[in-house]
Amino acid sequence: MRQPYKTGLLWLIIIVTFLIIYRVFPGNGQKGEELTRGQFRDRVESAQITTLEVDGDEIRGTLKGDKKFVVYGPIPDDLHEKLEQQARKDADFVFKYKPEEKDTFLQSLVISWLPMLVLFVIFFIFMRQLQSGGGKAMSFGKSKAKLLSESNKKVTFDDIAGVEEAKEELQEII
Repeated sequence: MRQPYKTGLLWLIIIVTFLIIYRVFPGNGQKGEELTRGQFRDRVESAQITTLEVDGDEIRGTLKGDKKFVVYGPIPDDLHEKLEQQARKDADFVFKYKPEEKDTFLQSLVISWLPMLVLFVIFFIFMRQLQSGGGKAMSFGKSKAKLLSESNKKVTFDDIAGVEEAKEELQEII
């Protein structure tokens, strides 16, 4: 029978693993063609871009003809101004700029202390299993039997006085 805290710990580890994977590998995989910065500059100057979304150092967008693209790296200041001008002139051009998110105190705390906490929990579980003694697979040679001593008798004749079965068993022995 599984102990509830072990099952809960297993689910916690699975959830944390999926959250870490989601944070490390965001996106849906449909980024499109990767353009160089020079190709991107040419497309901006020739007004071939219909939508543009800047997210930190990643620039995603759509060219005329619904062809998706991605460019890595920050937008140079001169292109940033041209994009804003194009957004004011062309009503079909969509320009979204997401400022780079800063890590919050909680995020930095989790990132720095979570690995140590996980290692501590694993160490604690292993130490409890090592100290638990009998009943485990590798605990052969550790007997649960207790030694009987003459000074530590727990049942006396006074305790069983009036119990017919005890009297019959005693008569059988004698």
